[in-house]
Amino acid sequence: MGLIAVGMGPSDQQTLRTLEPEVIRTLRKTAIQIQKGQGKTESLLWFGDDSDVWMKTLSHNLDKMASITNCKPIEVVGTNWKTRSKNTSAAAKKPTGGWAKYTNMSGAQSRNFRIRLDIAWNAKPLYRPGNTPGLSKFHTIVHEPTHLVLNTDDVSPAYGEINCKNKATNNPNNAKRNADNWAFFVDDFR
Repeated sequence: MGLIAVGMGPSDQQTLRTLEPEVIRTLRKTAIQIQKGQGKTESLLWFGDDSDVWMKTLSHNLDKMASITNCKPIEVVGTNWKTRSKNTSAAAKKPTGGWAKYTNMSGAQSRNFRIRLDIAWNAKPLYRPGNTPGLSKFHTIVHEPTHLVLNTDDVSPAYGEINCKNKATNNPNNAKRNADNWAFFVDDFR
């Protein structure tokens, strides 16, 4: 199952085929490293919390996200160029049954998970440049499924390294709810 390209050109289809196993592998690897006591520095940076309770929750959510991404269909739709947003990379569509935390396989059944790619997706590199936080197609393919599976939001100001770090410092609860914080965190383990 996993990421299913719908109405996309060959280049975007190949990009998804490349990213899907890398996203799943990174989610699993990160969950395992957290279980071994690692990841507290990154969690503090992106979520403002490195408590044992949070780390256990974080590991569990990453593992379930990997399982659902691997086993359940997530349609990635290339929409008509005329209707695409020029300033965004992608958007998650409301699942059948509404927004909720689908962190188990039965809860994710028949939810019609769908992501729409927009114009800014095309200008992004496949992976972040070097070892610095940055937006990439990998980042997008982590960010959007957190909306679908973990019921994250885009907590304003929602995007970018500085906003996400500020959220972690000033309001960890908002950082934990913000999809971009999750994407930056996971990207640190790629």
